[in-house]
Amino acid sequence: MVVIRSIIQNKLGFSAVEALIGFFLLSSMMLIYLPGLTQNIAHFNAIQETANQWSVFETLVKFKDSEYISATIERYNQNTDTSITNFYSDELSATLSFSDGTELFVSLTDIH
Repeated sequence: MVVIRSIIQNKLGFSAVEALIGFFLLSSMMLIYLPGLTQNIAHFNAIQETANQWSVFETLVKFKDSEYISATIERYNQNTDTSITNFYSDELSATLSFSDGTELFVSLTDIH
């Protein structure tokens, strides 16, 4: 009876040790992969913000109505962390500046 009880207790202890080793290995892998994951998420967010900036730039250049342009700029400023500080557009060029220092510029040139 004592031998059976000893075997059962040893198996339970062995399972606990296996669980601790598994937890240690999982934690070690997470320590290796987590910084890369957070860096990729930050990179993805930066790309998404740049795409949004070009999208609003295209929208502003397409329309010549100053009320629509003002409403678009105001809506963009309310929905994002970086705000539009300056927008200029004429027939040959357009410039859009943001509060984080980003500046988008497009110029039409005649190619012969």
